[in-house]
Amino acid sequence: MMVVGLQELGTSVLVTGDGINDVESIQQADVGFAMGSGCSAAKEVSDVILMGDDFDATVKAIKWGRNMYHNIGRFL
Repeated sequence: MMVVGLQELGTSVLVTGDGINDVESIQQADVGFAMGSGCSAAKEVSDVILMGDDFDATVKAIKWGRNMYHNIGRFL
């Protein structure tokens, strides 16, 4: 599986999916995103559920998460 290979190289892996075929990859990834219209199994194993089917929302969520992480680090 590509997710495992990337993790063995020391990278963080984010997977976005919406179907039953994506469940294993979402579960194995460091961060799993499921689309709102996806199957319930994908939603259950994901870390974040995107309420819409807009992939741009994934990019926005990553930017917001990084911003929050950096701001918390600055505060502490």
